[in-house]
Amino acid sequence: MKHVKLEIGKPLKVEVIWYDQVPVPPQERRLEGEVIGWRESQVIVRVPDYAVLRFWKKNGWEVGNGAADRRGYRIDMEAMNESVKPDQGVEVNLDGAFAETK
Repeated sequence: MKHVKLEIGKPLKVEVIWYDQVPVPPQERRLEGEVIGWRESQVIVRVPDYAVLRFWKKNGWEVGNGAADRRGYRIDMEAMNESVKPDQGVEVNLDGAFAETK
């Protein structure tokens, strides 16, 4: 996932992966979703032309999918966390101001 600039009023794009491990060879399709909210332990993502899905923050698997090991949707939480980190040398203060560091 590429580096994303966080802006108020702009949706955070995230890659949603549909996978099916049952057929041979296994299938996978990548879709672009938007983070529209979050809960204490979940991320809520809208997948255009499909639905709104919830994912666990701890592993990125779809909430409520009992067969997640075989097929379903998932997101890569580590890639999403890395994509929103500030650039090296930029420090973000709590008031939102940016300060250059050397």
